[in-house]
Amino acid sequence: MPNVPKEWMANAVKESSPFKDEIVAAGKYDFKVSTAWEDVAKSGNPPKQCIALSIDIVVGMSTKRIYDRLWFTEAAAYKIHGFCKAAGLYSIIENGGNLTALDCLNIQGVAEVAVQEANGNYPECNIIARYIEKDRPPANNTPPARNAPPAPLQDDDMPF
Repeated sequence: MPNVPKEWMANAVKESSPFKDEIVAAGKYDFKVSTAWEDVAKSGNPPKQCIALSIDIVVGMSTKRIYDRLWFTEAAAYKIHGFCKAAGLYSIIENGGNLTALDCLNIQGVAEVAVQEANGNYPECNIIARYIEKDRPPANNTPPARNAPPAPLQDDDMPF
């Protein structure tokens, strides 16, 4: 099999990506997780695990892709907690358990996007500041809201 240099792929993505490096204004945007995969940091002892996310946000009539990582560390638990609330994955919040990349795929919700200033070798970019919680469905033991019953008919005017 022929070898494909890594540099070719990096340049191809930059040139052909419909999600150019334009910066969008900070604010709340609808999002969809288009790709999710489990990853491990190359540094650290022990290495940190995360779920890497490609998140498409809706900007007017187009979309922008933002990359985010849900790190499995106690210090970053707030981000996993917020993502699970936005995704409606309340059982993970309440009972603990496994969150996998497959659980994250195609999740839709609302996220607060921020602009991160340029820092050293990294240019200015958009980041996910936090995920916005979805309206939580009522508990299973709560009866659904019902309409008031119709007023009883008065039988005084009935011909029979």
